[in-house]
Amino acid sequence: MRINTIEWLKSAEMDLESIQLIMHVEKLTPVVSFHAQQAVEKCLKALLEEFAGKVPKEHSIIKLHKMVNEKVNLEIDYSFILQFCHGTFQKS
Repeated sequence: MRINTIEWLKSAEMDLESIQLIMHVEKLTPVVSFHAQQAVEKCLKALLEEFAGKVPKEHSIIKLHKMVNEKVNLEIDYSFILQFCHGTFQKS
């Protein structure tokens, strides 16, 4: 795995950890949403780094997803999303 790919994923993981710390504080819902968007964006950029060798200056998750899908076929794991949202996801 490329070094920059690892850095994107580490940064995304920090966003996810931030979400877990604040997701139960109702007034921080917008902050949770921000970190969730950032985590997805960074994961898509990690995939672009790894499989395309370059990361565009783009923030639209929809556009990034389309770019990634040109390189890799993505399937969404809804069970993971539900586990994470319900607080039952366990980090290995």
